[in-house]
Amino acid sequence: MNLPITVKSAFIDKNLRVVAQKSKHSAIPENYTAIFGDSYAAGVGDWLLDALRQNIEEFNVTHIIHRETDQDIVDFGVGGTGTLYTYVISPASVLQNLERISSIEPPDTIWLYFYSANDLKDNYQRIMKAGIIDSCEDKLTSEDLDAYTTQAIADENSYSIYISLLKNAVMMVVDRFSGKSKINKENVERYLNSFAEAEAGTTNTAIINGAEVFLPDTMPGPHISTPECELQKGFEVFEYSLAKVIEMYPNADIKLFYIASPLMSYNMTSDQLAFQELQKYPKIQYKFRKKNTDLVSQKSEDIKRRFFEIAEKYPHVETIDTHPEILKASSKQVIHGPIDWRHFNREGYTVFADILMQSLPDNESQTSP
Repeated sequence: MNLPITVKSAFIDKNLRVVAQKSKHSAIPENYTAIFGDSYAAGVGDWLLDALRQNIEEFNVTHIIHRETDQDIVDFGVGGTGTLYTYVISPASVLQNLERISSIEPPDTIWLYFYSANDLKDNYQRIMKAGIIDSCEDKLTSEDLDAYTTQAIADENSYSIYISLLKNAVMMVVDRFSGKSKINKENVERYLNSFAEAEAGTTNTAIINGAEVFLPDTMPGPHISTPECELQKGFEVFEYSLAKVIEMYPNADIKLFYIASPLMSYNMTSDQLAFQELQKYPKIQYKFRKKNTDLVSQKSEDIKRRFFEIAEKYPHVETIDTHPEILKASSKQVIHGPIDWRHFNREGYTVFADILMQSLPDNESQTSP
């Protein structure tokens, strides 16, 4: 059985999220698949918003796959950061912290998400903020990255796990006797209130179910304005992250999944595309762009090409391009929004779960409903 945690796993301390997730047979997963990645790995999107409002625990591909295959599968997703943190630092620190209180073993299978809209920029911004390099022109070495990640893992591998246990034990007691947890309620309400349904767009059009429809002008697009020097550093950090996962989990079956930006996940028909780019360094701000469709598509394809060039250096890691299947799905239905257009909705995550299950050994899965 799982631990009787009634607060949403999305709002539990990350050291306990693996324990709290409902996509496994017991609190501590066994012979399990782990998903490393950003907010897509964590299941952020309209399905999560609906789950929070309805007080249910199913909102991610992990729940679908566990139901369909009866296998333990958990996500280590952390939103708002790139592959250095989501592949290397955070999973290692969580597993080490859980080893203090349980008999958890490393995952048998690791699925790595690469999100083309943000991961490269997030990687660059992390190494700049951490002071690993002072400018884009500085040489980035594996030795510098090793030193940083070792210290970062050590900083997060502390006895805070016991504080997390105490905090969540109190929340469980409050839930049991009062039917509501003030801490969780405030977190959920703050999160829900941060979203509003996107306004109808005036630029982006796509063919969906045989009709041309407008999509929001604020959907995330590819790194259209990111300087080449920053993109290259982002790719260097991505390759380091991938190699580090292989080194840290030598017995795991590792698969790498390419996820296109939401803007590029539809069959666009407009001559121009309006979209949003997130900048986090030196300060967080959203920048809105409008560019020629061909230019945006070329940039997206260039990023994918460079991604696969790196992946091909590691032939024992199976790399899957999810983009073709996502395009097929979006030609029939909207797979983002209507509130959060930065992430899949329930239909989108259901399609994505089907893609993931195709990579299971002997394809031992059924088509999800």
